[in-house]
Amino acid sequence: MKDLKRKLKAIDILFLAYFAVTGIMILLRFRNLPYWYLHLAYRVVVIIGVYFFCATYRDTGNKILFFLRNWYPVLFYVLQYEEIKYLKFLIIPHYVDNIVIRWEQAVFGFQPAFEFFKTFHWKPFAEFMGFSYFSYFLLIAFIGLALWIPKKYKIFERSILTLSVTYYFCYLFQIAFPVAGPRLAFPELLGLNLDGYFFSKIINLIYANFDIEGAAFPSSHCSAATVVMLLCYRYVKWARIPITVLVFSLFLSTVYGRFHYGVDVIAGILIGVTFFLLLDRYYKHSTEENPG
Repeated sequence: MKDLKRKLKAIDILFLAYFAVTGIMILLRFRNLPYWYLHLAYRVVVIIGVYFFCATYRDTGNKILFFLRNWYPVLFYVLQYEEIKYLKFLIIPHYVDNIVIRWEQAVFGFQPAFEFFKTFHWKPFAEFMGFSYFSYFLLIAFIGLALWIPKKYKIFERSILTLSVTYYFCYLFQIAFPVAGPRLAFPELLGLNLDGYFFSKIINLIYANFDIEGAAFPSSHCSAATVVMLLCYRYVKWARIPITVLVFSLFLSTVYGRFHYGVDVIAGILIGVTFFLLLDRYYKHSTEENPG
């Protein structure tokens, strides 16, 4: 058993810990979760399966298994995010948008989700915002492949650990502090979709069929995008300018599309910067910087 434990990486321990922590939360608050036992069973299967896969993995030259060994946390991000729609009322059994709306008013003096969309209600701009929001779905894959293809596996592992810490913190906060977001908090915004051309229609389709309620604060989209941007400045310097433009456009698009409050974005950026700096400092103190 000790030999198995020694083969686990920091990212494996973090991944398993997230499922264990949410499992404990479910046990403590199971009365607030329908079919709670299915969520627990899912965690048991994932924890056992991932633990033994990682602990018994041997590098035999199989490229598919090698890929799965290193990319599996990324493949789970969407599943973990989608699950928040079931876990969002574990701690607080209702939305707390009223609190965030007060923060929004205190910080900006108005509601950006209303004013931004109303002021720039123009099809070409709406399309650009749709493209910017859509780019989020490509950012994680981009930073992973930009490090994976040139075989910078050590840096890849560090980068995925940083992203995972950031995501898991956001997910746990969203479970403990359920915020629906402007589209649902303000009924007058419900029927207003992005009015552009191609990308805006894709975003409207995604929102109508796959987006979840209750995961607005902090914005995990903005947190992860911030980490990707900082990773590019450190390791993928040729892409830093276009990625920076995309990421800042993404920040704007989350508010323009009424997916997030302005304070969601600010909190997301601060969280991304914080965990990037913390993990960067941790690696600098634990091992010599190795860009290869």
